[in-house]
Amino acid sequence: MAHSPDPAPLDRDATPAGAPPRGQSRVGGYLIERPIASGASGTVYRALDERHGRRIALKVLSESALPQARERFLREMRTIAGLQHPNIALLLGAGEDRGIAWAAMELMPASLSQELHQRGRFSADDLRAIVRDVCLGLDAAWRRGIVHRDVKPSNLLRSADGTVKVADFGLAKDLSLELNLAAGDAVIGTPWYLSPEEAAGKPGGVVSDLYSLGATLYHLAAGRPPFDSANVLDVIVRHAIEPVPPLPDDVPPSMARLIMSLLEKDPANRPADYQAVLAALDDGDQVDGDPDSTGALTRTLLGAARAALQLGRGRRVRTLLEPLVSAHDEGWTRAGFLLAAALEESQALTEARAILDDIVENAACPDDRALALWNLGRLVEKDRAFERAIEIYSSIKTISTPRFPLTLLEARIARLRSRAAIPPA
Repeated sequence: MAHSPDPAPLDRDATPAGAPPRGQSRVGGYLIERPIASGASGTVYRALDERHGRRIALKVLSESALPQARERFLREMRTIAGLQHPNIALLLGAGEDRGIAWAAMELMPASLSQELHQRGRFSADDLRAIVRDVCLGLDAAWRRGIVHRDVKPSNLLRSADGTVKVADFGLAKDLSLELNLAAGDAVIGTPWYLSPEEAAGKPGGVVSDLYSLGATLYHLAAGRPPFDSANVLDVIVRHAIEPVPPLPDDVPPSMARLIMSLLEKDPANRPADYQAVLAALDDGDQVDGDPDSTGALTRTLLGAARAALQLGRGRRVRTLLEPLVSAHDEGWTRAGFLLAAALEESQALTEARAILDDIVENAACPDDRALALWNLGRLVEKDRAFERAIEIYSSIKTISTPRFPLTLLEARIARLRSRAAIPPA
């Protein structure tokens, strides 16, 4: 079943699920009332600013956060201090209190993540309004040299008047620490919305935030992120090299083209900046190209198979896709990956490996062959055949595919060598 990439914040009317840090009732001079949301990097509380008689959102960095994370948190709070715009959540203050790093922000009724959990999908009109608000906010920050680095539904907040505001500038997580990767592997952002270049450990910029915006809009339009897996590394690799699945047919073509243009693997092929996105929004024809070059019949089959997989109907997936994969017809590699996922979910691992072996041997696209090898390595790991998994992962490096995140691949191999007690190569 689908993994939830962006957990819904705690219900605003729910009983508090956690206590303030170290049992304290005040942090930064604010009286903590109850938790609103919680994540790996910290907790957001509803708190009372007694001096001004107002409720605020108080983000408290996790006490387990490493010193580097605390220093970055405070440094970037200083960077965005004073950033005011109608589409940016206002930062009211930040600092440290008895060793606890905190940031106070204006309190919003809800996030788009909450709305997504309640509504499932957003309409085209909603998407247009969201694109406009978010781009205006991100553009205002970018013109001051500020890159967000963690654009996602839970960081887009809805005010009481319906305006969408961008929050948590600079509060992106360092996934390399969370995933126990090799020292120095800095992967910033939330993996379900992470750009291919950031996945590869390259510096992100405005075009990387544009990709994350595209992944966020995809999730809002389709009700699911472009790539999903319970394994975070799988999501990162798929963002880097796997073609983006087509959006549902009821998404208007101009909106689908805009979202797909934001999700281009090559940053040079994305819109240049937020003004370009806004211009494309006003004139859908400015974003050219078919969002999916696969034939209409194949798209229909893939869409039906994805729906069946979501419902756990593996037999239906096989019926739909096995003829296409066997014949190597147009779009067969995409169908093969989907069929292999269905077989893996039903524990038919031998058959899943056979499909992936076929892609490795016969796919024309190097990225497809690399992705098939990655998935083969995962399956072999399940059997604890670590040495064989290392061989498979190492063979990815022989394929000419510059987009594959080799830093993560090397970290995966190093971790397997450690588990298998194999000396470094």
